[in-house]
Amino acid sequence: MFGLFKKKDWRAVINSDKEVVVKAGQNLLAAGLESGLDWPHDCRVGSCGTCRCTLKKGKIKPLNDFSYVLTPDELNQGMILACQSALKSDVEIEVELGDRGEAEIVHLQGILSATRRLTHDIMEITVSCNKPVPATALPGQYMEISYPNLSKPRNYSFATVPGSEENNQFSF
Repeated sequence: MFGLFKKKDWRAVINSDKEVVVKAGQNLLAAGLESGLDWPHDCRVGSCGTCRCTLKKGKIKPLNDFSYVLTPDELNQGMILACQSALKSDVEIEVELGDRGEAEIVHLQGILSATRRLTHDIMEITVSCNKPVPATALPGQYMEISYPNLSKPRNYSFATVPGSEENNQFSF
């Protein structure tokens, strides 16, 4: 007899004191960031290793081979890449979170208002948003941009300090 299996949401306990719900189809990093954790990350595709953490308990499904980024010693210590980890059970994770505690996530809507080719393969884009980034924006932060023709959102670093351009415009 065949049945339909509903994908399950799992629970991740981070550093023994924070709990994150990881929805079906979501990776560990995305769930942590969505819950407001200041989880170190850069690429979100498993090539930088910045989101590395240690799986203390539970099971994950690697979405890519971790051995391209993590050393054999790190793998033997239970290190995983959060951006490339889907949960197969509730888990316990150890990770060195950023020093800001919980990062504020701000959702904005905007339109692509200008483009400028800088080199043959680099383009500056300007987005006009519905509201400004809060005054709490910090250097090194970025914006995750979704666009109708992109299969998934991408991260872009600010080309200028938020607030230094015309009101509610950001260049990447």
